[in-house]
Amino acid sequence: MTLKFLGSVPEERLEGVVEAGAGVTIANAPGTLSLGDLGTFPSTKRMRVLWVGLLDPVGMLAGLASQLDQVLEPLGFEPEKRAFTPHLTLARFKTPRRLDAPLPTVELPGEPFGLNELVLYRSHLSPRGARYEALQRWPLGAGGRTGAGSGEPLI
Repeated sequence: MTLKFLGSVPEERLEGVVEAGAGVTIANAPGTLSLGDLGTFPSTKRMRVLWVGLLDPVGMLAGLASQLDQVLEPLGFEPEKRAFTPHLTLARFKTPRRLDAPLPTVELPGEPFGLNELVLYRSHLSPRGARYEALQRWPLGAGGRTGAGSGEPLI
């Protein structure tokens, strides 16, 4: 899931982004999430993205996204204007799709799961799709930095 999309970041600005991420994670403890209902962006009449919502009872994800906006704005990254919708993307469509019926209610199996770190990714785009490289990991609540090879991210 994406908390903040930065776009193209020149190498000389990367250290500021890393420091900003470390500052946000030190003040936020790990939390628990679970899967919610299906949804679409921007609408079912012009669907470009199909997603599953994340149930976040304490608003941790929205808080993290807001804090990232605040610490990255002085570095030249525009704050998000749209309301934050915690979700996991299931599918993207090159051309918009139209759904004439409401999305089905789907009972998704699974227990609540933990969110314990943030990860800064670099996207490598190609005609075959995107490949993602973890540049930095920050454990929530620890404020420390770990290298790119330290376990699997939850987001």
